[in-house]
Amino acid sequence: IYPEDRAWQADRFGLKEIHSYVKDHFTWNGRNGIRFSDKPKKVWELTEASAADINLMLLMFLRKAGFEADPVFLSTVNHGLINPDYPTFRQFNHIVVRVKLGDETLLMNATDKLASFDMIPVYCLNGQGLVIKEGELEWIPTNANNQKAVQSTDLKLTIAANGEVRVEGNTLTNGALAAVIRNDLNDKSEEEIRALFMASVKEADLEDLEYTGLGDPYETLRSSFEYTTDAPVENIGDRLFLSPVVLKEINDNPFKSAERTLPVEFAMPINRRYFFNVLIPEGYAIEELPEPVNYVLPNGGGSYRYIIQKTDSGAQVSIRFAINRNAYDPADYPNIREMFNLIIAKQEEKIVLKRK
Repeated sequence: IYPEDRAWQADRFGLKEIHSYVKDHFTWNGRNGIRFSDKPKKVWELTEASAADINLMLLMFLRKAGFEADPVFLSTVNHGLINPDYPTFRQFNHIVVRVKLGDETLLMNATDKLASFDMIPVYCLNGQGLVIKEGELEWIPTNANNQKAVQSTDLKLTIAANGEVRVEGNTLTNGALAAVIRNDLNDKSEEEIRALFMASVKEADLEDLEYTGLGDPYETLRSSFEYTTDAPVENIGDRLFLSPVVLKEINDNPFKSAERTLPVEFAMPINRRYFFNVLIPEGYAIEELPEPVNYVLPNGGGSYRYIIQKTDSGAQVSIRFAINRNAYDPADYPNIREMFNLIIAKQEEKIVLKRK
């Protein structure tokens, strides 16, 4: 029983409780598809079930609790896009649940134990889904929840005169990206987690790595790490050439063709921030810095901003990268391709330090 003056919060609290009850009861057997059992009591007793059975069980609980809920048939990313003009049953291979809370619409999925109630798996973010109601059909964007990849990274780079770099950093991750990382690291040993992290840095000696919030989808996922490396620095004569962007947003541009006739699609909007605090060795001075840049896609489609400035102890680099839409018209392709090329080039630009 919830206070009447907190009805909206009570509804969301109820969604969270029902979602947790169903997802904690079941273990997903890894099967997608749109076939489901007509014996829900037996499904509940088995505890292990397909995505269709789990999410339709969630649907029944939500309706029993008084929520307006309907099944949504969709196609996962690996299964391909649906043609809404000529849909066939073969085009669908997954079911989630659409819930209406006043003017708000949420899609729910109970197969992922490490995701919150207002999130569906990234592999389900694929075009449109078909809402099935009695006597009515409705197409809905699969990212109706407006899921985003949100991450903030802060690093301190201490440069030694011999070119060795000590990196101390921490990362905060929220939204769908946090769910992806949780699932990637779930049930992995400490050695396996360290190996995955080392794949993102070059020629490093990892001293410390710690994650918090791995088991709770409602917490911010945090990581802290320390490592040493000499990969970002070239030592030539009396100069050190340092690439300060030691954690890169993009390693290879996926948009290689000069032209494109199909829309450009992203699973979800992206919002990432990086801050690099560079401490230079005693006896050196900054001779040259990369140029700042602010690249903006037309019509608020996204941006890449790179700002760098000198400090008393070295330099600071601030980077913001945003993709604000799920899909872009082919006419936007040249601008997106150019922005990705710019990012890759900017990540390799160097700070030049000269021995005094």
